[in-house]
Amino acid sequence: MFCLERIIVKGKEKEDSVLFKLREDGKITFKEIPFNNYFYINYEDFEVVEFLIKNYVEEIEEVTDKFNRKFIKLILKNNTHRYFLLKKLQDAEVKHYEADIDAVKRFLITNQNIDLNQDKAEHVFFDIETDDRNPLEKDFNGNVVPNSPILSCAFKDKHGRVQYFVNPTKNRIVEYPEVLEYKELMNKFITDRKNKEIKNRLKELEPKIDKLMRDGERELIELIIRYLSNYDVTLSYNG
Repeated sequence: MFCLERIIVKGKEKEDSVLFKLREDGKITFKEIPFNNYFYINYEDFEVVEFLIKNYVEEIEEVTDKFNRKFIKLILKNNTHRYFLLKKLQDAEVKHYEADIDAVKRFLITNQNIDLNQDKAEHVFFDIETDDRNPLEKDFNGNVVPNSPILSCAFKDKHGRVQYFVNPTKNRIVEYPEVLEYKELMNKFITDRKNKEIKNRLKELEPKIDKLMRDGERELIELIIRYLSNYDVTLSYNG
């Protein structure tokens, strides 16, 4: 299992590199590995966009697949410019391939056989639950917008250790009578959805509840980050 710590942009004069976090003889060390992100376009499209993409592409390679189709491999100068380049290609109506593979996955695909000595790394699996009353939102990159506070997080490591953290607001119902009232009204609303009085009161309470949960989320995230510092590799589903 590989642990991508961060991507360091070195600038135009040197290719990007990935810094890997390793654990050797009980000590944490870091290993820097060269890496350039890339994707493909059709060979015949290159002349159409050559001038448009020159500010974003470090070099190009001609690639032939097993069906003898020719493509141009566009190797980026800077991974952060990936979406600017994609916008240029889309505006020019040029088809691109594998551009949906992000830098982390691209690194793993390109370097499947790299020896990173990860056998001694500490792994932890985790999952978060959020307040999903708000509709799902995505940004222009397709990433989910975190518009709802985190309610809880659970961890389990390869040794079987389990840890839970809950948004502190949920544990402070006594301090916040609005939370208790909201919870009781929601239970009633489930069986009596036509009750306008309950519905209106819930709408009145929602802004207050949302603020309380967001205030508690800050404390929860600090707990999560401190706990994650015990591990080298974190794994999650849709995390």
